[in-house]
This record gives sequence, C-alpha cells and structure tokens, in this order.
Amino acid sequence: MAMRPDERAEIAREILRRYLRSGQTTMQGASALKRLESDQQIGTLIDARLFLKALVDMGEVECTWVDRQGPIGLMTLKLAPPPMSAAEAEWRALVADLLTTRVDVRQGDAAAIGNLWPKLVDWPSWCAADLVAALYDFRTRLEAGECGGKTAYLFSASGRLASSKLLSLLPKPALQAFGIDTTLLADPPPYVIVAGPPEPQAVVLVENPEAFESAVAATADLPVAWVSTYGFGIAHVEGAGARMAAAITSLVAPIPLVRAGAPPPLDQLLAHQRLFHWGDLDLAGLLIFRSMQVARPQLRLSALYQPMIALRQSGGGHPYAEATGKPKQDRWTSNDPLISDLLAICATRAVDQEYVGVGAIRSLALKALDELIFDQNIAPLTNSRCR
Repeated sequence: MAMRPDERAEIAREILRRYLRSGQTTMQGASALKRLESDQQIGTLIDARLFLKALVDMGEVECTWVDRQGPIGLMTLKLAPPPMSAAEAEWRALVADLLTTRVDVRQGDAAAIGNLWPKLVDWPSWCAADLVAALYDFRTRLEAGECGGKTAYLFSASGRLASSKLLSLLPKPALQAFGIDTTLLADPPPYVIVAGPPEPQAVVLVENPEAFESAVAATADLPVAWVSTYGFGIAHVEGAGARMAAAITSLVAPIPLVRAGAPPPLDQLLAHQRLFHWGDLDLAGLLIFRSMQVARPQLRLSALYQPMIALRQSGGGHPYAEATGKPKQDRWTSNDPLISDLLAICATRAVDQEYVGVGAIRSLALKALDELIFDQNIAPLTNSRCR
C-alpha cells in the first residue's frame, strides 16, 4: 500500500531531527537529501526527494524547489515539535504548581520554564523547587544590574544551587523568554598557550593541545613559535579548535601562558607575517581556519597539512561518525581554490593532526602549504582520491 504524504512527512521529520543541533533552524538542501537517502527507511535519492517534498507541502520546510532535482541551497526548517512525553507533561504540571505560590510570576513564565525540559530530563523532581527559585533569583539580580561584570560561570555559581555550568547549559531561547539574558554576562577570559624563541621565523596556530605538545618537544632547537588553547582546563580538549578561533577573534585580549622558551608578546606573535594554521584535515577544521583568517588576513595553512593530504590521497583517513568524534560536520564551499581542493579531499574522510610525526613536524614547521604546492613538493590536490 502506498504511503500517505503525512506518513512520509513524519518519517522525514524524525530523520532530520537526528542531525539538528539545539536551536538549528536551517540546513543545506543537498545535506538533507543525503541524510534522508542514507536512511534504511528511504534508501534512494528519488524517494528522499518524495519524503522531503511532503514536509515542504506541509509548510515545515521552506526552500527553492526544482522538479526532479529537489531543494536548492539553504532550507528553513519549521518542523513540528515531537509529541510531548509523559515525563515532560509531568514536569510542566509541576512547574505550574510551583508558580502558584510565587508573587513575582509574569505572563509566559510557566511556558518558558517548561521549555527548559530538554536539558532537565534527569533533573530530580525533589529539586524542582530549588531550580525554580534559582531562576527567579537570577532574573531579579540581572535586572537589578547586580551581575557586576561576572562571567556566566561565576554568576551561575553564585546562586544556592552553586552550579557554574547551569546557565551555560540550559536552552538559551527558553532562558531569554523567561527574562534571563546571558549576553549581559561577561565572556570568560580566553587563555592561549605559547612556546618558542624570542625571534621566531614562523608562528603556527595549533588546533589541538596534544599536537601542540608534540610540536613544542620536536622543535625546541628551531626558530618556530607555537600557539594553542586549552579553553577551560588542560584536561578539556573537546572543541579546542573552536576555542582557538574564539580566542583569536575575540574582542577581549587573550591571556598568554608560556609553556616553553621565551616567545615574544602574544600581539607580536599574532601579527607575524609568517603566521600559519595547523589543525585537523576535516570540514570543521577548515572552517575554523577561514573564521580566523577574517581576523588575521595574513594567516595561511601550514605545510604540516602535507602528510595528512598525502594520507588522504592514498585512500586513508577516517569517516565522519560518532566513533571518530565527528558525527555532524556539514559540507560547505569556498571560492579559494586551495580550500576548495582541501574540502574535496576531506569530503567523506578526515585526518586528525596528531597523525603527523616528529620528523614531518621538524621538516615542515617553518613552511606554508601553498609554498610546498608552488615548489611542486606535493601532488596536485585535484588528483586526490576522495572516496
């Protein structure tokens, strides 16, 4: 029996939800089709278009649609919310009951606190009253201007719950609707780790801390300086590349911590004319590079990408998956020929920068990737094997 349009829409909606980050409302049409096609409930590109068209016809997806081709460019998603679970309904009822005893309740408070649910699935019911009280305390103090330039972590920890991460992890739209505007709080100071000689001939921004440590140890006698970021602590390495980009582009001057040697001040390092970037060879890593290049136009890709490129050209590398820590990296395009080639090389497989060995670090640390290509020391990127 043929499937009804509403049944197709329900399946497509559930598949797309798996790939959406919190608050995400757009998706590239080509990415959506690929994800629908790869699901065993659909299986073909023709059916993927059919299932996605059901969402378009229901008004849950807005896009430019071309017959026999599908969506063109970016789509706007207005997916119907998933059915409310019994646990969520119980939470919302508990919130409504708790608010009946307060005198400072405003219109919309119950809905806003209820919408915090996605992050409160494991919040114990016996602590619900404490959470509600903390939220009202935060709102009152913020509106009174008592945040005093505190960071979100410090302000969040100042309440009776004493949780530094609470305001950072609760859904921002729901907090905003309640009246807690976390943008009023200061950003944490960005820390960067630096190493190298007083007069380096090149400066390399390193995405991940373990690669930074390897590079510092391998090049102690070479005229190269290294800059990395450990974000919120040496043990916290997830998202290091994004924190590097945030530190480099921040309006707040990063705080440098010297790991080894006697490097010049950070502003001199970042103004160096031979400023290179070395990160993972993957879609997100290259996007991080482009975001930093906006703030530092002289920034170029390091020749340390060469071993990673060579591995991909030989068919190596790992897929984008949960097990490799890269489950959701969206494809993007660039007008820069070099970046475009690299995006093609890592379209389906990636290489982490820790793959690069000590010998390669020593021989390539002082060079830019485009210099190697010009010297024809690596194979043309367009000849890469991208499967």
